[in-house]
Amino acid sequence: MRIYSAFESSLLAAIPKARLYARSLARNNHDADDIVQQSLLRAIERENQFQLGTNIGAWLNTIVRNAFYDKQKSHSVSRTDSLEDMGPGFDIPVPGEQMETVELFEVKEFINDLPEQERAVISMYVEGMKYKEIADALGLTRGNAMVVLCRTRKKLYEAFPER
Repeated sequence: MRIYSAFESSLLAAIPKARLYARSLARNNHDADDIVQQSLLRAIERENQFQLGTNIGAWLNTIVRNAFYDKQKSHSVSRTDSLEDMGPGFDIPVPGEQMETVELFEVKEFINDLPEQERAVISMYVEGMKYKEIADALGLTRGNAMVVLCRTRKKLYEAFPER
């Protein structure tokens, strides 16, 4: 049985939040998983650059963000999405649920068009993360995470007042 170092254990614990953040950036699960895998490799290669006692989640999310931007630059000529990654608007709805599917797709598109930080915070919140967890994962204070979430909710309510 392998015994993990403190760094490896902390890195393993940070993976779920890194995946959420990568999903909020990449906007599809396949690309997000690729970004997280690449980021984990970079983190392991750069273990000597991590300062013990600092927030490994925020450090890993910085690597995730940089990996995402690197991928964007290298694929800026063309980008294609599979239909399964395009969201619920491309599912075949059950009769009577078409309106809900369209509304859900509109909300998802609205969230995808938000600035990076707002998109990340709302996505992590929807996934059930607490303010402190979101703040730690993104390198924010708890108060800043709360303000960003409040501002983002307000934008959602203004964009979809009847829902």
